[in-house]
Amino acid sequence: MHERARLLVTALVVATAVATGPAIAAAQTTPPSSAVTTGQDADPALVVDDARLHPSLAGVQVTGSGRAEVADAYRGALARRDTAATDLAATQGERAAAADEQVRVTAVVDEATADRTSAEAEVVSLRASLRDLAVQSYMRGGTTAGASVDLEAVDAELRQQAMVNTVSTNKVEELRRAMAVIDRSTRAIEEGARALSTLGARLDELATREADQQRQLSTAAGEVVRTRATLADWRLGSDVAGTDIPLVVLDAYVKAAERTAFERPECGLRWWGLAGIGKVESRHATFTGTRPGPDGVTLRQIIGIPLDGTNNTAVILDTDAGALDGDIFVDRAVGPMQFIPGTWRSLGRDATGDGRADPHNIYDAALSAAGLLCRAGGAGLDQPEPLRRAALGYNASGPYADLVVRTALDYAARADTIIPPPPPTPEQELMAALAAGLLPPVAAPPTAAASGAVGP
Repeated sequence: MHERARLLVTALVVATAVATGPAIAAAQTTPPSSAVTTGQDADPALVVDDARLHPSLAGVQVTGSGRAEVADAYRGALARRDTAATDLAATQGERAAAADEQVRVTAVVDEATADRTSAEAEVVSLRASLRDLAVQSYMRGGTTAGASVDLEAVDAELRQQAMVNTVSTNKVEELRRAMAVIDRSTRAIEEGARALSTLGARLDELATREADQQRQLSTAAGEVVRTRATLADWRLGSDVAGTDIPLVVLDAYVKAAERTAFERPECGLRWWGLAGIGKVESRHATFTGTRPGPDGVTLRQIIGIPLDGTNNTAVILDTDAGALDGDIFVDRAVGPMQFIPGTWRSLGRDATGDGRADPHNIYDAALSAAGLLCRAGGAGLDQPEPLRRAALGYNASGPYADLVVRTALDYAARADTIIPPPPPTPEQELMAALAAGLLPPVAAPPTAAASGAVGP
C-alpha cells in the first residue's frame, strides 16, 4: 500500500515514505480533467433494477464497449417475450370463446333432446287416444231405419259421433305438431352434434397450440432473465457516463463512504474522497488494462513493483509469504487500492459479507481504505486540508497528496452530475413552493373565541 510505510528497524516500526509504484507513477502522469466526457443519451433499456447496486445508483447511465450487443440482446428478448405473451393471450381468448360456444351448443342440444323426448311421449299418447276413439266409433256402428226408430236416440248418437270426430281432428293436429317438433329437434340435435365435434377438434388444436406457446413464453422469459443478468453485469463493469469510473467501483466507493459515515460520522469521508485515492492508485481498478468484474474482483490482479529499495521505494521484506502479492522475498502493493500485505493484515475488512477480506475486491479494498483515511486524517475529510492529511497517511509524498486532493475535488465538483440526486418528494415540492411564494400561506385555525365556541 502506498502509505507511510512501516520498516522493521531495531524492532521498531518506523514511518518512511514509500515511493509510488507503477500504478501510481502512471496515474500521476495524467492530471485529472474537469471536463465531463460526452455520455450517450439516456436509454431506458440500459437501466435495469439491480439489487446489488446502492439505491442512489439505480438510474445511472453507463457507456462502454459491447453496449449495442447487450442492449440489443435484451431488447430482442423483451420483444420475443412480449410477442409470445400476446400470442398466448390471443390463443387463450380463442380457446375461451370456443369453450363458451361449446357450452352454448351443448345447452341447445340438451334443450332439443328434451323437446324431442317430450314430443315423442306426446306422440305415443296421442296415437293411443286416436286408437281408442277409432275403436269407440267402430263399436257404435251405424243407425238402422225402421218403424220403431228412436229419433232422439239417433240425434244423440249423431251428436256424439260429431264430437268424436272433432276430438279426433284436434288430436290429429296435435299429433302433426308433435311430429314437427320431433323433426325440428332431431335436426337441431344432429346439427349440434356436428358443431360439437368441430368445436372439440378446435379446442384440442387450441390446447396444443396453447401448450406450445406456454413453452415458448417460458423460454422467452428465461431469455429475458439471462440477457437482463448479462446487461446488469455489463453495466456494473462499464464506466459511468461522463466519468472514468466503472459503475461497480463507484458503487464500492458510495457504499464504503456510507458505512463509514455510520461508523465514524466525524470522519466526513465522501465517495469522491475515495475516488481520488482509487484514481491515483489504480485508475479505478483498471490499471494495466484489467477491469473489475461484477462482483468487484479485478479480472487480473493488480500487483505493484517490488518494495526492495530500488525505484525510490523503501525496503519492506516479505510479510505474507507471497500469499497476496506472489513475492516471497519482499512485499508489493496489491489490489485496486494498493495495500501493502502487512497493512492489509491489520486494516483489511470484509465489505461483501463473504467471510473473507480480499484486497483484490474493490468493495473490501474501498472500505479498508476508508478506515485508513479516517485514521490518518481524523475528521472533516470532506474538506481539502483534512483530506490532504489523510492522503499523506496513505503515501507520505506531498505531490501524491496534492494529486489525490485535486482528483477528489474534481469528482466532487461533478458529484450531482455523476450521481443525480433523487427527485424531490411531494412534501419537498410543497415546501419549496411555499418558500418561493408560489402558494398562499396556510391560515391558522380559528381560536375558540373567534369561532364563537363556548368552553366547558
